[in-house]
Amino acid sequence: MRLARPIYNRNGVLLYERDSKLTEQGIASIRNFGMIGIYFLEPAEPVPPMTEDDVKFERFQTINVFAIQDDQTGCIMLSGQFGSGSWKPGARNVEILYYKV
Repeated sequence: MRLARPIYNRNGVLLYERDSKLTEQGIASIRNFGMIGIYFLEPAEPVPPMTEDDVKFERFQTINVFAIQDDQTGCIMLSGQFGSGSWKPGARNVEILYYKV
């Protein structure tokens, strides 16, 4: 499998460049990384063009998706600490929300 778009970690560090060929081990690693989606190419498919702005946006998007996930986890944990006691790990019912400004 080859990647159509680059993959960054939560800090914006490039892990896999576009057109990188992934092994089964690489795919398992990405699966554990918690990405919301990955764009793969068909074997004969050419790599689609990406402008510098497209690449910057891909990095920006990855960083911010992880930040939102971290905020949601914080909301759920806060709910569990101060909620009615009905909270369960992994539950999405949030009783107390907070927002970073």
